[in-house]
Amino acid sequence: MIFSNIVNLSIAGLIAASVGQAAPAARNNGKNGKGSASTTYAECQRPKDVQGTQLQGCPNNTLYVSQTDPQSGFGSIQQAILSLPNDNSSQVILIGPGSYHEVVNVTRKGPVTLLGMTYDPTNWENNLVKLWSSSFINQTTQTAGQDNADAVTLTVSPNRAASLIGAGPAGAPLQPEFGNVDFKIYNIDVANRATVNGKEFMGQTGPSAALIVAYSNFSSYGSTYRSWQDTVFVGRNGSALFYGS
Repeated sequence: MIFSNIVNLSIAGLIAASVGQAAPAARNNGKNGKGSASTTYAECQRPKDVQGTQLQGCPNNTLYVSQTDPQSGFGSIQQAILSLPNDNSSQVILIGPGSYHEVVNVTRKGPVTLLGMTYDPTNWENNLVKLWSSSFINQTTQTAGQDNADAVTLTVSPNRAASLIGAGPAGAPLQPEFGNVDFKIYNIDVANRATVNGKEFMGQTGPSAALIVAYSNFSSYGSTYRSWQDTVFVGRNGSALFYGS
């Protein structure tokens, strides 16, 4: 069965995550819910006062996303993701402070690291980057062609077929392709704010995942995940580590 168990994870509050058969989710809490997240990229993540120096301390060829800095290469996270070469190279994307209302899909196989700018990568409460969408699956009117995977803010999976949750005891069919071998996300708050009649609905509307990982390797550092229903799903052949979240 796809849904071998359901666990509760305390990631910036209490959320529910469905964990696939081959993908037990692991996490590490810090004191009082504040994780001791990695400082590996602390200098790169630190906002710089002088324009044109934001990439100081970053790995070579790091891409830079910002909604306000004219010297950034991209205005959205998904634009930067789509610009990456379709190969096995390691790629790093630095994201400037702001609220990014978009859907992000990562399908490439090569390692990808998303870095949210912050003065303090050890404390998720100081995160400066928000990634959010506003969708949900209305299970009353859901059609045969719709799946919970169609209402997600961040998806790490080789393709839509691999992301599908499906229905019944067997769920969606197994897929032959594996996606990202090493996806990492640092200090980004990911949320799905389901919207009804143009307003965020503060309650359960239907499946509205913040994160889906399937057929990929995923690790999260100092990041948070929020929604009102089915917040995190780690599907078949997916592995996930949540540290300092």
